[in-house]
Amino acid sequence: MSSAAPSPEPRAFTATVAATLAPATWTVLGALGRMLAALARAAHRHRVGLAAIVGRGVFWGALVSWCAAAVALVGGAAIDVDATMTRFVLGAAACAVITVSASAGRLRWCSALLGALHGMGVLVLWLVTR
Repeated sequence: MSSAAPSPEPRAFTATVAATLAPATWTVLGALGRMLAALARAAHRHRVGLAAIVGRGVFWGALVSWCAAAVALVGGAAIDVDATMTRFVLGAAACAVITVSASAGRLRWCSALLGALHGMGVLVLWLVTR
């Protein structure tokens, strides 16, 4: 067996490919940076509307979380206590954030009520698994 050194051809090919792709890579990265900057400016310009949309999305996510946890709690099968408790607690935390930060009064009230439902779910789960 002879231990021959690797031929320089693969290195030359790699250097050629890198030299060819480098300008295109910088062009793409520059365009991506400009697009991200434009997106940041647009988000800053429309931050009130975006905050309202995000708040409503978080509220609906908390509602879905409560429904899933309630179905798991009421269902006849064995309860996965950790997953159900996590759903209740994360939903309650999301409702607390919405209650404090939402500008719409109805959303604050609904979020506070949904947070109370999450808290009751935690209490019922604790009583059932005790």
